[in-house]
Amino acid sequence: MKLFFTTCLCLLLLPLLLHGQGIKQRVDAYLLRDLPKFNVPNMEVIVVSRDSVLYTNSIGEATSPQTPYYLGSVSKSLTAFGVLRLVEEGRLTLDQPVTTLLPTLHVTGSSTPLTVRHLLNHTSGITKRAGFSALPPLWELERTGFRLATASEPGQKHEYSNLNYALLGLLIEKISGRTFRQYMQEQVFAPLGMAHTFSGTAEQNEARVVAQYQYWGPFPVKSSQADYALSAVPAGFICSSAADMGNYLQANLTKGTVGTRRVLDSALVAAMHTPWTNGKTGYAMGWNQGSYNGKRLLQHLGSTATSYSAIFILPDDNLGVAVLTNSNSLGFSESVVEGILSIVTGADPPPASVTEWYGRWLVAVLAVLLAGRLVYQLARLLRHGRAHPAATAGKALSKGKAVRSLAVAIGCFLGIVFLFPTIAKVPFLSLLKLQPDIGLLTLLALGSPVVTTLIRTGQVLTAPLPPKG
Repeated sequence: MKLFFTTCLCLLLLPLLLHGQGIKQRVDAYLLRDLPKFNVPNMEVIVVSRDSVLYTNSIGEATSPQTPYYLGSVSKSLTAFGVLRLVEEGRLTLDQPVTTLLPTLHVTGSSTPLTVRHLLNHTSGITKRAGFSALPPLWELERTGFRLATASEPGQKHEYSNLNYALLGLLIEKISGRTFRQYMQEQVFAPLGMAHTFSGTAEQNEARVVAQYQYWGPFPVKSSQADYALSAVPAGFICSSAADMGNYLQANLTKGTVGTRRVLDSALVAAMHTPWTNGKTGYAMGWNQGSYNGKRLLQHLGSTATSYSAIFILPDDNLGVAVLTNSNSLGFSESVVEGILSIVTGADPPPASVTEWYGRWLVAVLAVLLAGRLVYQLARLLRHGRAHPAATAGKALSKGKAVRSLAVAIGCFLGIVFLFPTIAKVPFLSLLKLQPDIGLLTLLALGSPVVTTLIRTGQVLTAPLPPKG
């Protein structure tokens, strides 16, 4: 009888085992084919079903599935899970106005109350650009208050903003009476079995996470995290490992259970996965719902100055996927993630795009050329210290033209810098921090004419008058 039941169990598990073996072989072959094209310092890949790990791979030296990485905006999904734990305990409701929980927060620009649900769904009316502004810590908020302007009525439209989840972090601290780090450790990470997941100060994180890199042209260079702020941790700076993210994906696949323990009510997990429009696509609570190769897909992507991450759930196929890297090469990383996703959904992976690889080389070459041109121009301008008298005949006219040229150069520079956040919805300074090579190229392209025109104008204005006659 025992042999009979064992045989039946093996037959039931055989399709899953074969599927897992097929995924392993195909993902390995895909990564072996495409990864050598790029300088990738480290990458972790994990594929899980609701009760087993189907595939894991550590790419690079001195890492394992337990190695922590910065998650970027994938942090939002974990923060949403933490908020829903408070909802389950009855300590807040999804439709509760935020200002009743944080009375010193003053919301302007709308007549509709801003609720917890609006923050979770990114339908608060807070702009993406505002998401790059820092929130005060809870104690300062309660002492001095904070004025928050919305650009539209809450609940009317979706606009992704880090500030939504930074506010949720403050709500967690206010309601739980603990720091965000303590609450998440006790109420989310520990119950989910996420032993290598944490949040702390930049110094604490640096001692634990994998070495980090930023691209300068096509070459990854060791770097430390940029734009880090404790108030932004709930939105983008939680650290975790591939193994831990596998546990988190399984808890989502099982509707909130870990082994035989229920960690979150299944109805709340379902709400977490439901788009704010109640349709088939759109942002839910720390998850985006859409489709891939005709299959329903829940996903969230994340990036920081030194990392890129992605998590996926295919509910109908009972599969979860996580990819973590310690460098931020958006085009390449997304291309590799798409290839892995194609494999787990039964399709052939497209070749990893090399567009960004050539683009990074182009950025490096252009930056060197622009820098060389600037040095050459400065050397010529400064060789004699000031403009030659013969070149300043009709000095009154030359002075006027020089000043106008300088005004135009400065105006163009300032105009583009101030327009950049409106067009890209990212402050120009953030571009310099997040993509330093592209930021440097942009700065050289915009700033070189200003520098050379400034020196030339100064030379014209200080040049001696030409001899009379």
